[in-house]
Amino acid sequence: MNGGCCGEPAREDRIRLLEDYQRDFERRMADLAEEIRHPDVSRERKADVTDVRRSEDPGMGDPPRAGRAAVEIFDPPMCCPTGLCGPTLDQALLDVEAMLLELQAQGHRVERYQMTSHPQAFVRNAEVMALVRERHLDALPITVVGNQVIKTGAYPSAAEVQAALEAERDG
Repeated sequence: MNGGCCGEPAREDRIRLLEDYQRDFERRMADLAEEIRHPDVSRERKADVTDVRRSEDPGMGDPPRAGRAAVEIFDPPMCCPTGLCGPTLDQALLDVEAMLLELQAQGHRVERYQMTSHPQAFVRNAEVMALVRERHLDALPITVVGNQVIKTGAYPSAAEVQAALEAERDG
């Protein structure tokens, strides 16, 4: 079986899944844009949605504000937070997870956001949103270090992140 991260055996099924994710993302972004335009009306609706999400999964509340973490990864849609599930593992995702764990061990704050579970993190970062609007899913993943985008469309190497952290510290 040629299953991927989500256990989808056929290429067509994987394409359909990505298209569904993109439609869902676009719907969420439209909802968030409406919320920004009319915050008083949507605040009540958001409270209802947040309460439902928290009751289903206590970890699904609002993420930490974008910009607070020293290293932020804005991931493409995946079936789980790390993408490390299913019958086959993507070596790039293994490398990223190892790098992020090492950064945390060094005392750096690290956050990962997926558009389907943390859309507010995307919206709060104007540069990330501009990239997503311009390039859609091709922009993802986006890596931000110290509020500056350092890489788009692919995960960074540990050396790239370390260089950005040093530049931020020295800057």
